[in-house]
Amino acid sequence: MKRMAILALLLVGVLAAPTAYYPNGVGYSWTYSTGMEQVFTREQNGLLVFERRLAKQPVSADLLRYTDNGVLLEGLLVGQAVQRYNPPLLLYPAPPLVLGQEWGGA
Repeated sequence: MKRMAILALLLVGVLAAPTAYYPNGVGYSWTYSTGMEQVFTREQNGLLVFERRLAKQPVSADLLRYTDNGVLLEGLLVGQAVQRYNPPLLLYPAPPLVLGQEWGGA
C-alpha cells in the first residue's frame, strides 16, 4: 500500500510539472483549415525561422529564440531583408501559464 501511495505522489508530481507548451524544432509544421501552413524551416544565426505559407509559397517568417524566460520574437524576414526588434518581443512567457496572466512587448 505504501508503495502505491509513493507511486501516486510521483505521478501527480510529473503531471503537475510545467512542460514546453509551444512546439519548436526544424521540421515541425501544422496546417490550418484556411490552408495556412506554419513550418519551422531552419535555424539561422542561432534563431529558429518560423515560416507561414499559403499554397506552399512563403508569406512571412518570424525569427524566434527559445530561452528560460520564454519565447522571444527577435525579428521578421521580409523577402530577403531582416527586420530586427530591439529589444526582442516576448511572444510567450515561460511555463506554466496562469489563468489571467498578461504579457506584452515594448
